[in-house]
Amino acid sequence: MARKTVTDRQILKGHIKVHPALDFYNDKAIVAVGRPGLTTFDDKSNVCEQYSVCITSDGDSFILSINEILARKLYYLKDLDLPLEQWEISNQEQFIEQLKNGGGVKFDFKETHQAIRELFVELFDFQDEKLYDFFPCLIIYTYFFPLFESAPVVHLWGAAGSGKTKIMEMLSLMAFNPVTSGNITEASVFRLVEGRRAVCLLDESEDLSKTERGHAITNLILNGYRRGNLIYRMDKVGKQITSSHYDVYSPKIIANITGLDKEALLSRAIRVTTNSSRNVTKANRYTVEIKDQALGIRNQLYRACLTKFEDVRHARDTMPEIGLAGRAAEIWQGVLSIAWLANGEAWHNLSWLAIESSGAMERELLVSNPIWDLFSALLNMIDNSKPRFYSNADIWNCVERHAEGEFRSKQQITELLKRQGIPQRIKWINNKTARGFVLDKKQLEDKLSVLTSFTTLHPLRGKPIGKEKPI
Repeated sequence: MARKTVTDRQILKGHIKVHPALDFYNDKAIVAVGRPGLTTFDDKSNVCEQYSVCITSDGDSFILSINEILARKLYYLKDLDLPLEQWEISNQEQFIEQLKNGGGVKFDFKETHQAIRELFVELFDFQDEKLYDFFPCLIIYTYFFPLFESAPVVHLWGAAGSGKTKIMEMLSLMAFNPVTSGNITEASVFRLVEGRRAVCLLDESEDLSKTERGHAITNLILNGYRRGNLIYRMDKVGKQITSSHYDVYSPKIIANITGLDKEALLSRAIRVTTNSSRNVTKANRYTVEIKDQALGIRNQLYRACLTKFEDVRHARDTMPEIGLAGRAAEIWQGVLSIAWLANGEAWHNLSWLAIESSGAMERELLVSNPIWDLFSALLNMIDNSKPRFYSNADIWNCVERHAEGEFRSKQQITELLKRQGIPQRIKWINNKTARGFVLDKKQLEDKLSVLTSFTTLHPLRGKPIGKEKPI
């Protein structure tokens, strides 16, 4: 029987865990690309295979293997699954030569943002012109997302024929290692997103709560929002069932008509409402027409992630505050950092877009909150300012009238009131014991006010650069 030696000594000697597909460590950056190669065996036979080639910010390049990555005091425990032809080979080699020879690598956030913006202006007729700045910043951000703790879910929401699929096609041409819904199955989704650090594009995602695949995608989205979250699954390998874990942290873009029906998804989402084009010329243009320009932009963005990551990190830490708080601040941080580097007008427009979008999403979450519905119904029942006992039956009848279909049972309402710090009481009425609650109109109004304040944006603290209103 063959013997094997197991050791962890290499890893314990100061090696750093990285994701070779895209990562930033010790003031360095690493990115991997898929390239075709030729393997020659001892018998002189050849096999064409795909290899993962790693390129670092100091001009180093190597075929990814255990020995090569350990020799650089790094380690990675899984396999990569990278697409071919994302970064032109000739452009890669030219870039590596420039770095090795100490030459500067030219990249300008403003110019690249403008180049992408012009493509969106050519192909789309957005009613909200701030979107012409949003999508270029989103695309650039996907090459830097590991620098941030959270990655947004961008929700494209609109009727059929409103341009959602066309936007997805644009993103698939320029975003980092995109994976589209057309080539994702439940079995492969986690491996594919993890192996590429993929930007996940989920078009026509109407089944997120109705099918097994939909539940898997929802799990991917919820767990892929924050860096370090892992998904644990039981996978079948041959005849055996094994436990596996996946790191699926990356930006996700969802396009559908029905909307998002989970509060957890809504709270992680940047919503973009799409509308049918009023410009026939733009409506009849196809994304395939800009494929060559998209390749040139991707070449530049690969160079940028290896040489401009310090600029993005600095923007992340020093850009002005605009009044976003909590999760809204997290999901907008990356895109706003790129806007801060692009130009004052882009920063100004995206600041306002973030404020408007976050406010709309928080209002939607507020309206969908069962406590809001319950307190609103109860305030319709209370007809005086003094505290008064109401039986469970009284409360249920009130809720049925004013929040029809929102609540399943008296028990559900009882639990909701207890969680809000309102204790259940027992009272003797008409020679019978009755369970219920003493409801105070002012107390309910105060609790409703606190609930509203938690989902309301703070006043604008740092003014966006430029005009006082979005253009």
